[in-house]
Amino acid sequence: MQRILVVGERPGDAQALASRLGVLGYEAAASAGDSTAALRALIAFKPDVIVFNASAGEAAQELFRLLERVSQLPVLVQGEDTSGDEMISYLDLGAVGYLPRTASPALLSARIGAVLRRAPQPSENGVVHAGNVTLDLERRQIQKDGLRVSLTPTEFKLLRTMAEHSGRPCSQKFLLQQVWGEDFVSCTHYLRLYIGYLREKLEDDPKKPRLIVTDWGHGYRLVAEHGRARSPALQPARAVTA
Repeated sequence: MQRILVVGERPGDAQALASRLGVLGYEAAASAGDSTAALRALIAFKPDVIVFNASAGEAAQELFRLLERVSQLPVLVQGEDTSGDEMISYLDLGAVGYLPRTASPALLSARIGAVLRRAPQPSENGVVHAGNVTLDLERRQIQKDGLRVSLTPTEFKLLRTMAEHSGRPCSQKFLLQQVWGEDFVSCTHYLRLYIGYLREKLEDDPKKPRLIVTDWGHGYRLVAEHGRARSPALQPARAVTA
């Protein structure tokens, strides 16, 4: 049974939503929307997906960044924004989706199901399989059809960033931040160039990519058929802030 952790600054609302998700067949728990409680819940509950009840203000976004950074889990945001500005902001930060707080539990459940279907399953050895490409992130070894593929340090860093969040779209801003740094977030031509390099080396047909795909309006996504090892809940690894 998949585990869903609901995090929100209004404990009553978070608990109510967790109860409704429980009725729909998930093992769900709620946590108060402060960093200490949320991190404790991550460690104790070990969820598959986080539902983040967003409130207005920078404090909520800071908590969202923390959850992304330490968990490497897909985070689905519920909020009250009707203008679209908050939705865009959270999607840029790495949310896998944004739903209005008025969305029905059935719609939320459907969105969670879609996220889970796209998420890679955990493996024991930290290896990601994407089609005929195998990525051993710990040993920094990439193979295609059993043959070693040589990547430059920048190519490997870009591929590793997407592999650590395989099945989830990573925005251009996020990838530029992680690979080149904050000063290069507007240099989208760098990213397009290196995505092209990776496709030339890894895709069977770089003009019709099936492994490194473009999610229009979101960014790029590595399509993983199997799984990767899930990091411990508090490992300070880089996480999607797409």
